[in-house]
Amino acid sequence: MDGRLGWPLGGGDTLVIRAVNFRAEQSPARSVVISEGFELEKRYTLVGKRAINRSFTAVDLQVYTEPLSGERTLTQRFCITKNFRVRLL
Repeated sequence: MDGRLGWPLGGGDTLVIRAVNFRAEQSPARSVVISEGFELEKRYTLVGKRAINRSFTAVDLQVYTEPLSGERTLTQRFCITKNFRVRLL
């Protein structure tokens, strides 16, 4: 993982976010334990006009024996941010 952010070349439907260089103190004591070797990759894929599939893979071989991963499809009719309403196409 190299820490770059952006849509794939060629205009695909998946945004990939790779994050590295976490510090162990960024993990709250009662939450998930991480080391300085922690790496996180998130993928957001458009699966419809009003749906996005969100998946993640977390790798920290200093703490866990294998990568952790999961996914969820997010659907919305609209979202509200502060006093603004934004309708999805």
